[in-house]
Amino acid sequence: MQHAISEALTRELHEIDPELEAHALKAWNLLMMVILEMLSRAYGYEREAETYAARANVDHEAVFQIAVQAYELGLGMRTAQERQDVVVGNAAEIPDGERKLVQVDDLSIGVFHHQGDWFAVRNSCLHRGVL
Repeated sequence: MQHAISEALTRELHEIDPELEAHALKAWNLLMMVILEMLSRAYGYEREAETYAARANVDHEAVFQIAVQAYELGLGMRTAQERQDVVVGNAAEIPDGERKLVQVDDLSIGVFHHQGDWFAVRNSCLHRGVL
């Protein structure tokens, strides 16, 4: 289902607005990561018990800036962010069902290998107040 919706977003938006396509796919992938995290916790497949640091205060200015960027992109006042190809490693280094965190400049990215498919999302945690 996840893959079908990603393909539908690309099919419907790519020719109309590539920037909107990129943001829609990013939002969809972030939602999928939240759902996967919730499912993994619900079914208890984590290999190690998760420990939590004290919750950080939400950086309201950073959240506001994300909202402003999304609004301005929607109105065509901004252009899409620059993209960059990054070599993460060999496929064999991340077996199916595993993940790897990759640091690219000041951006942390989670790369996931799940049921033969690959997913990469920004490693952030808005619900715990970390951007």
